[in-house]
Amino acid sequence: MGFEKEKKRRKAIFLLSTGDAVDRISQLPEHILHHILFFMPPKDAARTSTLSMTWRQAWNSLPRSDFTFSSRNSYYSFVSEEEKAKFEEESEQFIKSVDEALLPLREQKKIIQRFSLNMSLCDAKYDSCIDNWIELVNGNHIETLDLDILSMIHVKNYVLPQKTFSVESLVKLSLRGCKIESDYFSYNMKPICLRELTLRFVEIDSHTIMKILRCCPLLEVFVLDLCMKMRSFVHLVNVPKLKKAKLYGISWVRVEAPNLEVFHCERFIGKLDNIACSKVKKLKLKSVESKQILPDINYKFPFLETLYLRVLRSETIKISSRVLKRLSLLCDDQIVPLLQINCENLHSFEFDSESIPKSFSITSSACLEKIVHTLRPKGSIDTFWFLRLRRYLGKFKEHQTLSLHFQLTTNNFTSEELVPIVKHFELDDVPTMQDYTAVLDGLLWSFHPKALRTYSNIENNEFIKFLFQALINRDEEPNCCSDSHMKCWRHYLKAVTAKYFDRRKWKYVKFVPKTNAKVPSANDVKSDHQRLLERLKLYNLVENEVKGDGNCQFRAIADQLYGDPDLHTFVRELVIEQLKSQLELYQNYVPMSYNDYLEKMSKEGEWGDHVTLQAAADRFGVKIFLITSFKDTCYIEILPHIQKSKRVLMLSFWAETHYNSINPEAESLAVDYLALHDVVLSPGLWSYLQLPRESEFFSQ
Repeated sequence: MGFEKEKKRRKAIFLLSTGDAVDRISQLPEHILHHILFFMPPKDAARTSTLSMTWRQAWNSLPRSDFTFSSRNSYYSFVSEEEKAKFEEESEQFIKSVDEALLPLREQKKIIQRFSLNMSLCDAKYDSCIDNWIELVNGNHIETLDLDILSMIHVKNYVLPQKTFSVESLVKLSLRGCKIESDYFSYNMKPICLRELTLRFVEIDSHTIMKILRCCPLLEVFVLDLCMKMRSFVHLVNVPKLKKAKLYGISWVRVEAPNLEVFHCERFIGKLDNIACSKVKKLKLKSVESKQILPDINYKFPFLETLYLRVLRSETIKISSRVLKRLSLLCDDQIVPLLQINCENLHSFEFDSESIPKSFSITSSACLEKIVHTLRPKGSIDTFWFLRLRRYLGKFKEHQTLSLHFQLTTNNFTSEELVPIVKHFELDDVPTMQDYTAVLDGLLWSFHPKALRTYSNIENNEFIKFLFQALINRDEEPNCCSDSHMKCWRHYLKAVTAKYFDRRKWKYVKFVPKTNAKVPSANDVKSDHQRLLERLKLYNLVENEVKGDGNCQFRAIADQLYGDPDLHTFVRELVIEQLKSQLELYQNYVPMSYNDYLEKMSKEGEWGDHVTLQAAADRFGVKIFLITSFKDTCYIEILPHIQKSKRVLMLSFWAETHYNSINPEAESLAVDYLALHDVVLSPGLWSYLQLPRESEFFSQ
């Protein structure tokens, strides 16, 4: 009988498509065509779109709607009758609003792309209202049904109508907090068209799950999350098209899914003997024992690209794969003795544990871009824990993220213990580089030497110059690590004594910090100038102040040479000529390209620096004597390469920003200042002299 009906139906559709009979149905008004489509089975209704343009337009013009209703209370039991009455009143209002919103469906059918209901059930009397809503939407062309109905403690779970599973248009079904009766399904019932099924906190037993899966041959996604009345096992079989399965709260599972690509299973403590899904690309297992799972992973899942494991007991974790791209390991043990990763195509690695592995090795290619470490140490940690952390992190390259969650009782950490002290350190040849900063920082990060010796040769000279400047011209109070508890070597370096071997004996080099390092605050400027004035007063010297317009260095030199600070432009031009004529003397001491430096210094108002001072001394062939406001340096002497005159230019330099011309208060003191000089280096370099303590200074 059923065969004859199907034959007549196909014949009618054939006549419509060939035109052998007059197609009067296609000439009907559109709203009548819609009415016809809604009375047809969903598959046949969709097929009509291929008959003609009229039917295609009728199918595409069907009204489509999404319905989302949400009313969720924050508690599942009532403390007082007043609360209960209030919640029942809110429930009545919510039900009334849903009834009004769905009322048009009784007169005009629609394609319902999604119907979502989220509510708390406080009384079983509302079950009939939910039944009516589901019956109404099932009578339309519904595609996705999402029911999130959590019952109060004293209320039974809402029972899903059996007819819901027979709706042919239904593609996705998501249930939370409902109940599915065990007698809904039989092994010989009509196939269900579901492609996605999600069950969370649903009251259902294992045998009913098996019946549902058998009746859903088109199922592609299946999620089972902490469902009640479930036994400790699930049989995931007879699912030929299943691609994604997520099981939570299951301790034993049997899987026969030839096309499964994504498989998640929580509380999985068994072996992989009952797993038959060789096409899996993404695997997530929790509560496993590494010795039971890891040996069979490559064999069971040859195409595995993403692996997440939460390991209960982890004596040894060894993972080797040529195709694995993403690996996440979470170890619940406090001790992870051995961790070996050999995955040449690994792109991402995440490790979460209470402890750092005692032994660790990783072999991967340059593809490894994402590295995330999450450590949750318990008890006490000490300096050696941080040393192990450094050694562990050193196994990886860049792109790392480290997350620490401390649950500590004691912390016996001393940062200085991390950096060993080396008494003597000899540094041989250092190849020429554009920047030696990383070399120096790396050395002094690894250890703190008490004595450092290096040798002068053609290759090493540039490094020696850099080393000298870096150690000597450091700031008194470095701000490079002001926001960090861990400080770099600059904060631990207390003092530097430099000496060089001059043919027969060692000679000490006295020094000062580099000038013009930064612009100090107004308070520092005031105190620095006061310190300078006290020093000038000690030697009966006075300042001849010049304008602070950026030309102060050249104004002060012009005042010393010609008695007229306004000749600063002429002095600047001569200094620039000197810099251009003998660039080999100065080009290694400028902080930019030499041409850019010349162009910059040629501009009116550009601050002079130590290079222009040296060039001025060379151009005029005179010594330049600088009395400074530095705390650790009283004066600096700049020597010309070729001295043409015994005359000495005397300048003051304070707050690292301003130069003035200085002169003796009385002519009788004009030559006394030369007696202050005690060490002069080779021509072209500055002489660096340490300022004596105040008591020693004034005793002189």
